[in-house]
Amino acid sequence: MLSHKNLIKYLLTRKTQTNKYITKKYLNYQIYLEKTQNNLIEKQTGGGTGKPAFIVNYQNHAYEFYEDVVDENFFILYSMDKKSKCIVIQFDKEEKTATIQNIEANKSCVLDNHKIGSTLLQIALKLLLGGKFTKKYNIDKVVLTDDSEKYCKAIGESIDMKIMSVLTTGETWYGRYGFRPVKIKGSQVILNEEFNAKYNENIKLMNKLTISDIPLINYFTNCKTIKPEQLFAIKKIILKNPQMLLKDFLNKMLKDFDSTCELFSQFYIELFENIGLKQTGTFYGYFLK
Repeated sequence: MLSHKNLIKYLLTRKTQTNKYITKKYLNYQIYLEKTQNNLIEKQTGGGTGKPAFIVNYQNHAYEFYEDVVDENFFILYSMDKKSKCIVIQFDKEEKTATIQNIEANKSCVLDNHKIGSTLLQIALKLLLGGKFTKKYNIDKVVLTDDSEKYCKAIGESIDMKIMSVLTTGETWYGRYGFRPVKIKGSQVILNEEFNAKYNENIKLMNKLTISDIPLINYFTNCKTIKPEQLFAIKKIILKNPQMLLKDFLNKMLKDFDSTCELFSQFYIELFENIGLKQTGTFYGYFLK
């Protein structure tokens, strides 16, 4: 099991809520140690007992979450294995906020290896929305930073999931689960009205834009690695199904992501901008009350 020292070290070396909390309240890690004496020994997490604080049952599998305490107002829940920090959630009691810090889509994190990222997020939400959990922590919102990516092996780089998801569904990946753009005003997390308006416009646009509304074939023609038979097949689809929604076309194209992500990577950002879609930031929230 991960030690308290290593967990805190992991969170302090990244731009996390734990880092911000300790810096704001204690100025630095050394003062935190001196005031709390919380990390002077290599203790195990889970309250020192090694027992999970919560068990989430999802699709006939049990996922264990362990609790660690930074101080009386700040807690960390995590579900990890020996290879991955699968889910890390941080809780600020004073601000009544849960921050999903980490969702690591590693095959070892889930028991059925199907849609790993989506499964982990749904497990996290089931935990956060559960009665026992909300009663213990008394949170009223869940926030996260959406920097999700999907690795394309063919190019050795990652595709921006925010952009890809909007092109294929009209919404960001987290947005499909109820999260919306938020911002901090004073000490409060509130809806970002500007970005929410853009978010809703993106949905409307992708619900009506067809493959014949734009010069779609040009994007593929300009792809350096496209094969003649692929280009012929795409032209055929456009001629045969002119009223097909663009998002449906791209969705079908990316069903076999490993085979098509290289082509997609060559035009998706340009397509996003040219058709009038808008970026809606990376800070997202889900209000429980």
